[in-house]
Amino acid sequence: MKRNVIVLFAALLGLAWAVSLSEAVNNPQEMKEHLEKAKKLEEKGIYVDAIEEYESALEYDPENEDIHLKMAKAALNSGDSNEFESVCEEMAENYQNTEALDLLMAYYVENDYEDKAVKYLKDFTEEYPDNKKAEEWFQKLKGTYTELYCRYEEMGEIVNSTMPFKEEDVYGIADAQGSELVEAEYKDVFPFSEEGFALVRK
Repeated sequence: MKRNVIVLFAALLGLAWAVSLSEAVNNPQEMKEHLEKAKKLEEKGIYVDAIEEYESALEYDPENEDIHLKMAKAALNSGDSNEFESVCEEMAENYQNTEALDLLMAYYVENDYEDKAVKYLKDFTEEYPDNKKAEEWFQKLKGTYTELYCRYEEMGEIVNSTMPFKEEDVYGIADAQGSELVEAEYKDVFPFSEEGFALVRK
């Protein structure tokens, strides 16, 4: 699957470049110059400066989706994964851009962030239930996650396969599947340690 993801990445970026440069013909000459500079900078591996050129190009066409996509890829190549994710999410949500969603999901899969991908897709499909691309990715990742439904008011972080939970203003301990291990009767609790002990406060 990862080999297919890499091919998808390359194909989408190649398409984005072709579309952006062709669209620039109908836009100011300055915009085209910024795009050409950005391309040359990326070829040299100078991604931070390339991003600045993309930002300058966007001043002439702020909603140009292809430039946003290339800027996202440049951010990822520069090591700024947060900016990459942010731009892709904005394009996917505000413009329903399927290429942005593909890039984001491909990045998550390539880096073994399936849990992060599923969480994003779950929120995304709740907001945009008719998005077919999101549903396709959700089906692809279906076997990589398990949904957990619990009746507790709150659940803490899972540590050593156990987690604290809150029920009627008192705390207990459950396992990673949500099954109760220690009854809720304490003012505060902590997950079991590697030695098999759990700290509680009455």
